[in-house]
Amino acid sequence: RALGYADTEDRRAVEHFMQDYFRQATLVGELTRIFLTALEARHVKRPPRVGELLQYARRRIRTRLSSGYALQGGRLVISNETAFLKEPLNLLKVFAEGLRTGYLIHPDAMRLVTANLHRLDASVQNNPEANRIFLDMLLDYGNPERGLRRLNELGVLAAFMPEFQPIVAMMQFNMYHHYTVDEHTSQCISTLSQIEHGDLVEDLPVASGILKKGVNRKVLFVALLLHD
Repeated sequence: RALGYADTEDRRAVEHFMQDYFRQATLVGELTRIFLTALEARHVKRPPRVGELLQYARRRIRTRLSSGYALQGGRLVISNETAFLKEPLNLLKVFAEGLRTGYLIHPDAMRLVTANLHRLDASVQNNPEANRIFLDMLLDYGNPERGLRRLNELGVLAAFMPEFQPIVAMMQFNMYHHYTVDEHTSQCISTLSQIEHGDLVEDLPVASGILKKGVNRKVLFVALLLHD
């Protein structure tokens, strides 16, 4: 309360404070990640030009990067930023490309995305293709935890799904939430994916048996994403 926070009808002052703290800590963490990646790139000795081209060609063949993307320092970069921004769906597609190929996204691409979150407006949110891309990230690339966490940390998830914004970095002091609510959601989805892949049969035999018999995966994952 000495810092200007007060209780409200549904939340205590300390919960408001902790939400602000975690949001700022996330921004600092993201800035640090970008800085360290850029610093690493400056100090990594570049291979000879011919060797670099051969290495790139081998990776391209193995991963079959989609048009508009390239590799820089082993990370996914955007070949033409102007062309990329002409299609707002690309703000989602770049994350799908990272999940599909297994490559991390380059900080320059991350900065481009975060600087253009306003493009994820209602026309994109209600676009069937945009929703298909998002659902594919949730359902088709193994455990979706890493992808969801990156979408959340960069503000893409809240921009594309405004209903998610209030729970970002929200702290609740109760028996159900040992993490912030958004992190709790990511952990839940990660656990569901582990159950689905048979990794928790010994710990959760009933749930594992139910999923093994077959359920509507889309409904289950979306319901868990929205449960808070």
